[in-house]
Amino acid sequence: MAGRTKNSKYYALKGVVNVRREEADPLQAFFYALFDPGNLHRFSLRLMSSPSMNIKRPWDEYGIMLEEAEEDRENAETEGTIRTVVHQVVEGIKFAEISGDNPIALQKLETHLNRSVGSALSGTVNAFVKVESCSTDAFHSFVAKFNPPAEGSSPSSSLAGSPEEGVAGEGMGEEAGGALLDREIVLVCQPLVDPLRGKAATAVLPGDVILVKIPEDSIFFSMLTKIKKGFFDGVVEAVVTRVDRHSAETVVMETALAENVKGKVPAPNALRVKLSPSTLQEGGKPPSAPLVWALVGGGALMLGVLLWYLMT
Repeated sequence: MAGRTKNSKYYALKGVVNVRREEADPLQAFFYALFDPGNLHRFSLRLMSSPSMNIKRPWDEYGIMLEEAEEDRENAETEGTIRTVVHQVVEGIKFAEISGDNPIALQKLETHLNRSVGSALSGTVNAFVKVESCSTDAFHSFVAKFNPPAEGSSPSSSLAGSPEEGVAGEGMGEEAGGALLDREIVLVCQPLVDPLRGKAATAVLPGDVILVKIPEDSIFFSMLTKIKKGFFDGVVEAVVTRVDRHSAETVVMETALAENVKGKVPAPNALRVKLSPSTLQEGGKPPSAPLVWALVGGGALMLGVLLWYLMT
């Protein structure tokens, strides 16, 4: 539950993400985000196993412990995945909704974290969050210490600082003006009827366009809802870049987003689409739902796309 936050200008969102996966040790990721009702000023996340780390600690003590924690090199890749997904969720928050005593908004945030991180790691996730108000002086002092302004800029410019290095710092697309995230994230798509528009899977070639529906609880859906004009139902187009026929029952297509996307979309960040056996057996017969899924890594369908910069 949130602490007393009314009439405050700055806030700290503190959270812990507990992850359990088959044949793997349980993990705990702690994070914080410093914000005002309209902007995110700093974000940081670390995998930690310290018994003294607790989101009930005062926000500045909590933040310092997290910032000074040693990197878990053994689980660096997993930490990077969690950091990316949690950061995307946090960026999609309506900060004005959680900047007061609003337990319902915090519960929704916890549910969103559970789904997003769970999909990314194919595991069970339990997330807990807490919001605490920050004094203006303490807030500015903390941000200046851990996110100093760039050389030649004014001290106040640090308050618009980017997230932790490695989350949105390196690999950002030039065409997006620094707003394109060159990181793989996970998105589980909903089934579509006739995603191939009447074309058999065996006849699909690179360059063909298919349809994919983005789930409403994903960070991409909320972002695109704000960006696109008019009603957005979550359906986007993707161009097939490669077709792999693994067996008589499995066709996997690698695709790139196609629908008026501005910014770079590198080939490795693509959608993997798996179609049902019935699609392969019927020549030109339109496939029936459920057919299209996004799949991650080895066991489920995933969307590893870059963060969209702008859609018109």
